[in-house]
Amino acid sequence: MDLLVGVLFGFVKFVFSVVLAIGSVYAGVLAFDRLTEGIEEMEELKKGNTAVGIIIAAVIIAISSVVSSGVSQFTAGIDPMYSATLMISLAVINIVKLAFGLIVAIITVFVALNFLDHLTKDIAEINELKENNVAMAIFIAGVLVSVTLVVNAGMSTVVNTEALDSCQIAISFANAGLPIDALGCYTTLGIAPPVPAPVV
Repeated sequence: MDLLVGVLFGFVKFVFSVVLAIGSVYAGVLAFDRLTEGIEEMEELKKGNTAVGIIIAAVIIAISSVVSSGVSQFTAGIDPMYSATLMISLAVINIVKLAFGLIVAIITVFVALNFLDHLTKDIAEINELKENNVAMAIFIAGVLVSVTLVVNAGMSTVVNTEALDSCQIAISFANAGLPIDALGCYTTLGIAPPVPAPVV
């Protein structure tokens, strides 16, 4: 029976991982398409524009590198030893963290592109991409991925602090009086749960 429960929860984690990963990447690419003026990325892809394909691939890699930790945290909250209220609470907390990561990724890509635009004032990057300039696309892709990796390292340090741990947040909510059975989080963190006050 334990094996069956483990397999079932593993399958649920896998499904959620795939859905969240695809959803995050799709939302990120869609936002990127809206933020960049002067070029319709999807139309250029349909024309077989390799340069734009490289940029879109770099954006996907950049977004994935930022949201991957959020997806893994979300699936970590799906555990058979957790109560239903705790799993729902962790899901909400982790979706907020994932959304924050996605927003940071999109902003990072946007800022990197604008920085690059100021850095190369003599070059019209959008026109170069429209003309299928692969060298320019590789250069921009390298900047995007590099900046995102650095930002991701800094963000991971912040998000992975004890105060922002999903279980710690759930415990704080439970201690604040919300109806959350956070016992599973105490076990996960190796913390002794509070002893209820004796009834007088």
